[in-house]
Amino acid sequence: MTRSSPLRRGARALAGRNRVLREQVATQFAPEIDREPAATRGELLDALDATLAFEQVDQLRRIAGHSPARVRALTRRTLHALLTH
Repeated sequence: MTRSSPLRRGARALAGRNRVLREQVATQFAPEIDREPAATRGELLDALDATLAFEQVDQLRRIAGHSPARVRALTRRTLHALLTH
């Protein structure tokens, strides 16, 4: 067993969780995604997925030091921009 084995196992577990969360985003925003031209639906899903990802919230909270209220406001602003362009 190598030293990276726990890291690799963690990455695989996170990737599986991220796929589930992406599917939830796709379901939740299906009406908005379906209104998008077919050529850019995947791009919108990618942007929504990135906006709502745990890693994004963690970046805003831990690294940028924003409060939960500020993170919610930033997320709402980003979602609004993506969905009303």
